Amino acid sequence: MVNIMAKRRKSKIRLTVAVSCYQKQPFFRSALDSILAVIKDRTDTELLICDDGSPEGGDGDIAREYAKQYKFIRVLKNPGNKGIKYSYSRLVEEAKGDYFMPFDCDDILLPFNLDNNMEFLDANPHIAATYGKKRYFKDNRDLSRNGGGDHSVFVMSYLPRTTHNAMFIRMSDLKEVGGYSSPLFHTEIKGPVDVTMWVSLALKKDLLFVDEYRLLYREHDNQYTMSHKKEYMEEYRTIRREIGDNYPELYQAIHNRTQFFVPVELVRPAAVLFGAEVMRPDLTPEIKLGLLDQIEQLIPGDMGVYECRLNILKHLGRWGEVYDKAQVMYLKSNGKRYSQLFALNVLLEAAEKLHVPAHIFQDLKKQVSLQFFAMTQEHHRIFQSVLANNGYYSAEEK
Repeated sequence: MVNIMAKRRKSKIRLTVAVSCYQKQPFFRSALDSILAVIKDRTDTELLICDDGSPEGGDGDIAREYAKQYKFIRVLKNPGNKGIKYSYSRLVEEAKGDYFMPFDCDDILLPFNLDNNMEFLDANPHIAATYGKKRYFKDNRDLSRNGGGDHSVFVMSYLPRTTHNAMFIRMSDLKEVGGYSSPLFHTEIKGPVDVTMWVSLALKKDLLFVDEYRLLYREHDNQYTMSHKKEYMEEYRTIRREIGDNYPELYQAIHNRTQFFVPVELVRPAAVLFGAEVMRPDLTPEIKLGLLDQIEQLIPGDMGVYECRLNILKHLGRWGEVYDKAQVMYLKSNGKRYSQLFALNVLLEAAEKLHVPAHIFQDLKKQVSLQFFAMTQEHHRIFQSVLANNGYYSAEEK
């Protein structure tokens, strides 16, 4: 242990794992234990925890207890309960790493290759961050749901597939966009502060989805997203509005559906604004399909555009077009499993509606079944090995 700590003092900090904690005591120890299982033997990683004004005997005391055992843990303390935006802004300011990995204090981190992510981002400066998949669970039960999927700048303002937990972010890019206090957004956001950060990054650079499980995401009643759903959705609308406020001429051109030239530097903002416009409930499906034609010329190959088009065509019952477009999406997905499986499922649904020849239908059904089976086996293996065997549970959870 002494030798390891000596190495840590001499090594450059490459990665900061950042955790904000407040009133999650029943789950906090299991979250910390899962993080330690991944990083405790590394000499280039720090764990930075922000105690957001926890009461005596709460999360802050637990964090300081762990910090006494592990010298690579640092604990910040806020002057009172300041909220998640303030806490993460402090974590960004105090972090020493070249890369920043946020993690919630009530979830479970899964082992994944940290070095591969750092090396990849070192070699690809046009990509600001990587993110992976999360598996939902509650009360020691697998909820059979995943989060995370192929990156699409088109859906960033209304249905982002990005996962904040265990996201690997280049620190210089994070600071350049203002971290969790981006100057693009002026209204105080309490809930989806991670979305303002994602959007700010995505307006500048690419984000990359890595098809790997990085965490188990715990659902419980004391979550902002669960207890403040109405406020959360209203804040999403505020985010969309303020993106438009930053690009008024571009927003007006898209909103009024006028023909316009989009310079290279405005392609990303245009994609985000097109996505927000397509989601307007007052637009007809035909108008939305026309908007999708425009945006597809700007960002060809964006899986979010394909998915949105297929959903609209399905709603209209235009199954011949659904069948053709789903085939295109499948071919364009280039091995992206999330998009491939979506396209295959839609293709199978369209094939059934169109009464395609039996051998074609059975072949499609077999492909879907094989992919679904492989993913199901992966889900079961991960959930059982981590929850049952490793037992990342505090005494309150057992």
